[in-house]
Amino acid sequence: NENYMESSKFPKATFKGKILNFDSAKLAAKKAEYQLEGELNMHGVTRKVKTKITLALNAGKITASLLNARSILPELQLE
Repeated sequence: NENYMESSKFPKATFKGKILNFDSAKLAAKKAEYQLEGELNMHGVTRKVKTKITLALNAGKITASLLNARSILPELQLE
């Protein structure tokens, strides 16, 4: 939502982190669930986050899906 995110005032969000227990040799077309943890910077505020993602390998490309984006938003305590 552009009103909530204030994208004109805060056009960028960044994430730096890692996928726990990731092994590229085990990627397959079937989605697999992993834990993702790192630091998310949004609205100029950086917070540590942990959440679940799914990864799958199709036609040589890795696709990722965040399972519950709402689970990390309360941790950011945005105003």
